Amino acid sequence: MSRESEPLWPSGVVPLGADDPEEQEHLEAWCRQFVEELAGSGSDVEASAIEPLRQMAPHAAPRSLREARLLMDHGDREVMQKCCAETFRIKALAAGAMLMTVTLAAWFLFKGATFTSGQAHPSLELAQQRWQSEYGARRGISDESTAAGRRIKPWAQRSQNYFIIIGDWGKAGGPGSCQYAVAGKLQRFVKAQKQAGKHLLFIASVGDNFYWTGVTPKAWREDWEVPYGPNNVTSALYQVPWLAVYGNHDFGEHDPYAICPHVYPIGLINKQAYSGNQLNQDRNPNRPDSTKSFWMPDYNYHYEIPEADLEVIAVDTNGKMDPNLIAGNAKARGIADDVCGGRSVTESFLKAVAKAGDDLVVERAKKSTASTVLIIQHYPGLCPRALFENALTPERRAKVRLICAYGHVHSQRCDVKINGQCMDVLSGGGGGCCGPMVNLAGFTAVHLDDMGGAHVDVESPEVRMAKDTCKR
Repeated sequence: MSRESEPLWPSGVVPLGADDPEEQEHLEAWCRQFVEELAGSGSDVEASAIEPLRQMAPHAAPRSLREARLLMDHGDREVMQKCCAETFRIKALAAGAMLMTVTLAAWFLFKGATFTSGQAHPSLELAQQRWQSEYGARRGISDESTAAGRRIKPWAQRSQNYFIIIGDWGKAGGPGSCQYAVAGKLQRFVKAQKQAGKHLLFIASVGDNFYWTGVTPKAWREDWEVPYGPNNVTSALYQVPWLAVYGNHDFGEHDPYAICPHVYPIGLINKQAYSGNQLNQDRNPNRPDSTKSFWMPDYNYHYEIPEADLEVIAVDTNGKMDPNLIAGNAKARGIADDVCGGRSVTESFLKAVAKAGDDLVVERAKKSTASTVLIIQHYPGLCPRALFENALTPERRAKVRLICAYGHVHSQRCDVKINGQCMDVLSGGGGGCCGPMVNLAGFTAVHLDDMGGAHVDVESPEVRMAKDTCKR
């Protein structure tokens, strides 16, 4: 077989933006023509030395179609060169090598690696069009998307059950004294409740789970496993599920593709790209196995516990905020914007996710049968209470108690009371941020009753530390 007829990549390897045979032939012809033009221009490229990608060492060959896609989308010079062959045995002048890298990058941008390309590949185009409907509008947690089939199982009597709300807890660089203090107070509270015959259903995390700019592999252990003990059999929080949402500090340079997953997908569900580091393993295969108790199945989702007459609705409202707040600081946002293809790309994504969250709220208001509903998101003032209540059927409006929980402001208080009952609760005092002191640090406990209601405790000494006593 002649050199010209040899394929540039092995069977099963598909370069990004060239999924169908016609696109692959187009790209292969373009690559060969490019090399020939370089050789003819005087650059010292041995076009005759092109070797197909299948000659790669076995340990370097992609093991799956998904891995091959990610290889092709890496973006540095080495991987760009592998896109047209494992190596051209390039002896080219520096200018020739740079020209090849830049030109191939332009190919990727043209054929679908960015959100704004008018010639995007149909599969990527479909993913973009499905954001509003797929990033949560019909998404519930299934056994498969949580943790090895585990479900939250309440105790038989409703009033024996309660849940915790906490936010803004994962201090950058490892837990400080305030995060440890709040975590210790939480452990003691749960132990005391257990002794009193009460069962903890879950912990709702309202965002800013990992400061300053997203979670790192190291932070999973240092900021979550160590202080709270989800995998420690002696911990009061052992294997307690965490139901989480993203906050503004959960995005940024440590999780840049979370706000443009179509650019660098690490998971694909129903043709929908995912790339967030905090998402469950079905969407993020790179997440450590030790994090199975931390549940974030999507940007927007809901979880029903019918035995406790309770439902949780988790929505991502980051797309409704000032874009300059997202990703922690200007540097981190700039890094995310750059790799995503620009600020317009990331803003469009976050707005689409927020719209999907609104759609989910309306859908659950129409379908839910729970007497107590908890909506979690990150920001004060953005709870979609009116959206939910207006979508309720007339006969349900007097029967449903909706609790809104959020963080962002690093304090603990009840913001709205109706008939003496707390309805909107700020619980951003988890101890991860900011300044020398956390104003009012702590967490919130919500106790279910036997009448279908709930009692919110956010300000008692059992759940909140004294003012200015939690040094970060």
